[in-house]
Amino acid sequence: MMVAAFGTGREEGAFGLFGGADSPRSKLLLCYPDGQVIDVPANANIDQVPPETIMKKWNTGGGGYGPPKKRAIDKIEHDLREGYVSRGEAHRAYGYSEDRV
Repeated sequence: MMVAAFGTGREEGAFGLFGGADSPRSKLLLCYPDGQVIDVPANANIDQVPPETIMKKWNTGGGGYGPPKKRAIDKIEHDLREGYVSRGEAHRAYGYSEDRV
């Protein structure tokens, strides 16, 4: 099997606007059955990929818009209820705590 990787976001993520955070970089890993892990670069062709290889792919989103610490409490709580963000990440990124409400 051959794996062809293409696209952007490997060197840098999308930038944020008006104080928003940049997105993380994308990533593509091939985990071979023998335990070897290949970090596949952008625009690469990997030939002779063995059967039972696991491909792990992280796609990036867009950058943030506006300062995270100014995000509305109701929007943060919605994201928590929907599982979009953990309590720890809400605290780290937005300064959220239940005392803040």
